[in-house]
Order: sequence, then C-alpha cells, then structure tokens
Amino acid sequence: MAGARAVVGVLACVLVAGCSGSESSTPAPQPTPLTPPASVDQSAWLTAQVEVAQPDGLAAFGDSVYVKTDTGTVVRVDAADATVVGSATIDTYNDAGHYCTGIGTDGTSLWACSAGRDGTDVVRLDPDTLEVLDRVRIDKVFDQLTLPVVDGRVWVLSGTGDHLTYLDTDTRRRRTWPLDQRCFQLAATAGRVYATCLLADLVLALDATTGEVVARADVPHPTNISAIGDQVWVSTGTGLHQFSADLEPLATYEDLVAGAEGDVVATTDAVWVRQAAGFLFRLDLATGATTQYVADPVPSGGSVLVTDDAVWTSAFNDDVVYRLDPGLA
Repeated sequence: MAGARAVVGVLACVLVAGCSGSESSTPAPQPTPLTPPASVDQSAWLTAQVEVAQPDGLAAFGDSVYVKTDTGTVVRVDAADATVVGSATIDTYNDAGHYCTGIGTDGTSLWACSAGRDGTDVVRLDPDTLEVLDRVRIDKVFDQLTLPVVDGRVWVLSGTGDHLTYLDTDTRRRRTWPLDQRCFQLAATAGRVYATCLLADLVLALDATTGEVVARADVPHPTNISAIGDQVWVSTGTGLHQFSADLEPLATYEDLVAGAEGDVVATTDAVWVRQAAGFLFRLDLATGATTQYVADPVPSGGSVLVTDDAVWTSAFNDDVVYRLDPGLA
C-alpha cells in the first residue's frame, strides 16, 4: 500500500451549516507578496536519512523521533544517531482501504491511531518499548494526521469527521461534540481547538472546555493547520493564511500551499510548509523571507516535525525520513 494519505474522496455530500459561533468580521488582508525564495541544496541541508517503510506522521518524545507508518506500525528513531531502535505493529487490521494515520505527544505520554477490522482506536504507547499500554475505542477518522495532546487531553476527529472527541489522558474519560461539518485536520492550544473542514471551505475554532464553536473563517479548500500561542496557520487551495486565535485574518501568502499530501508546522519564529511538489519551505516570521530546501529528485509528500536542533520530514512513497539542519535559512 503506497501513499495511503489523501483527502477522502466524496461523490456527493450534504453540508449542514448549523454551527454557532461568529464569522470573522475583519476584511481579508491583501495577499503578502513572496519574494523569490533563497534555496538550500540537499548536500547542505541533509544531515541524515532513515529508511522506514511508508512513513508519515512524526512526533518527538525525549531523545527519540516516532514515525507512524501507512503499514500500521510505529517506528522509534534515535534522534542523535538517526537509527531505528524499535518498531511495533499498532494496527490490528490494515489494508489499502483501511488504515489509520495519526500520532501525537505532549512530552509526557505518546499516542497513536490504531486501525482495526471494526473501527479505529487510539492507543497509548510505552515510549521505550512501544508496547500498547492502553487502547480506547473512539472511531477516529483515518486521515487526521496529528493527534494534538494538550493539557491532558487527546483531540480526535471521530465519526466521519463530523464530531470532535477528547480523551482524558489520566481518566480515559471521553466527551464528544457535533461539528455539523465534515472536517479532516486538527490543531489545539490550551483554550481553543481548530478544525479544517475542506468540503465546506471552512475553518472552525471551538472552546476547548465547552465545545462551542466560537469563531469560523471561510477560506478555499483548507487542509493543513498549525496553532501556536495566539496565531493559527492554515494552508488552503490558494496559499498560506495567518489568523489570530479567534480566526481574524492577519496575512495571506499566496501560492505557499502544502496540499493534502503535505504539512504545515508553525514555531515561534517560522512556519514550515511541506509540499509534494516543492519539497520544503521555511517562512521567516521576522523578515517575511522564504527559504526553499531543494531535493533532487523531489520526494513524495509527507509530514514535518521541528525539534530544538533539527527538522525532520517523511516521504511516504519513498520509504525515507530526512533529518535537516534548520540553521541554514
């Protein structure tokens, strides 16, 4: 099974616009022009590559990087040596049409999605041995790439993506709220949970305590999303959008598109955009300058992970995870 990640195809769907919450009242800003990016060749940025079969989602815990694969395993990589030090099959049933992406951590616990014949679970893993410590049936959507773990809660899109569920990491208590939209990706902060709803051209902001939709923004074909502090970054069909915590539009960077096979990760000083076509871009938040990390040949799509001393990105059809030097921009 190659390239399992994709936006779920839909021949027909009924979109219910019954969400509460305010529409963004601030007019969309004029697009911010992107200057031609500086480029960094692969010979300069590549510090290591790790062979992993069909790698996708990435998470960092302690001194290791964890990879969720499309074949239903979680692979542990020693971050310093860039070597595989462990692997475990997490899915109990896996085929080309029945898989489950998704991995996440808050630095105290490690969680991953597990596909089964009758549904999808979320499992807690021992970060050393990858033993399944706990299994919770949630009926997670297959394609949610990141499992946000914030303030003791794992956030999951469930059902067909039309429900938001959290799992308490201590008590295993669950709570679910309807979204009235089909959504595909999540990001979370302490007070807000954000969902991209591609079929409705909509981004939702929900109160993390009540589940109430407190804001919404209309954007074309939103896919990837990342939230940090009081900023939210969304890749759409036309570019990269910057929002406030309440989804007030702040900036738009045209043509900087991650797409359904890419990823977006925001840090305090940069936004990293992974593409299937252009590989990897870094947008510097202080200067607005972009840097393109050039790969030849360009690998398939994948995810991005930013740690204190490296950037990691997967290429799911090329069976490789790359480690990059982030200090070249």
